[in-house]
Amino acid sequence: MTKIKLKITLFLMLMVFSTQIQAEENILCIQKFLAKTVFNPGPSDGLWGKKTETAINQLISQANNFKSPNFKKSDAENVCKMLQGNQALKLLEIGQFKRFPIEILADIGEIKSVTDFDFSKIDISNNINYNCNFVILHRKGFKRASGKVQIDNGKLVFKTHKWKVGLASEGSQRFLIEEANLKLTQNGLRGIMPHLSYVGEGEVAKPVQYITLGENYIKATKPSTLEAGILGSNNYIDSYGTTYTFKILACSEKFNRTKKSMNKKLLCLQKSFTDKGMGEVLSSPGLELLSKAFIKDQKNLKDKSDLIKIGLDPNAVNKNEKHLLKLVNHEGSNFLFCRKLKG
Repeated sequence: MTKIKLKITLFLMLMVFSTQIQAEENILCIQKFLAKTVFNPGPSDGLWGKKTETAINQLISQANNFKSPNFKKSDAENVCKMLQGNQALKLLEIGQFKRFPIEILADIGEIKSVTDFDFSKIDISNNINYNCNFVILHRKGFKRASGKVQIDNGKLVFKTHKWKVGLASEGSQRFLIEEANLKLTQNGLRGIMPHLSYVGEGEVAKPVQYITLGENYIKATKPSTLEAGILGSNNYIDSYGTTYTFKILACSEKFNRTKKSMNKKLLCLQKSFTDKGMGEVLSSPGLELLSKAFIKDQKNLKDKSDLIKIGLDPNAVNKNEKHLLKLVNHEGSNFLFCRKLKG
């Protein structure tokens, strides 16, 4: 009888020990997942503590429109399965930034953007249009961000670019594209733009900073055919005391309306017309007139009145208005223009 009791006792102890090991593995699974996010679970020790409980509930709450799931230690197995399932990548992406719900209790009137800026007393360089590259340099010389930017009548419109800010890099492109409010003057850039800080492994996410440019512009020393203010260094200091430089470089005109470029595009367009039996797009004198009239003009032509006004044959314009506007308003290389016609 004593032997039977001993066996039962050992069996029960083994069951309890096995259950405890499994519980610790589930908790460790949760902690390791959280360690890849900005929700700090404390040390990855397999022990369910206040930090682990708070971190997992905050992450799932953020993923669920701030409805708290109130997970406890007893839920560790199910939570671990969820973090290893088909929701894992989405939860990992959500966990790279902390978001906070805002409750509006009263009418706050017109909501202003964090990058609203008063340009009324600033002389903006309107009618300046270029496609350029830009770079944001750390004071030690390495790139914090770089990519494409368009100057559209003096306003900077950000295109494809990348931030190099560690864990904060994911999804970071939208900030400059959606929020930057910068305009060109003869003394550099003015306005406000978002700035992202580097977030390393295990670090808590840092809030987006909104930087005002215009106080510390250094003119370019090398001669250039570009308008004043485009080149040069727009320096600023972030809230952590680090100096950065925003620079515009490698600009090309938005529209290439030289006779040579227009002729190459016209040849491709004419071939497309000929293949479809559509006749002549534009005569040689008409092309010369078109290029001469708009070679220095970087505005987007909107309708046929702009074409007739310079002396083009109204009949030709009425017949081929859409194609002529496409010809004169094309942005990019001649090769791209011709390839689009083939496609």
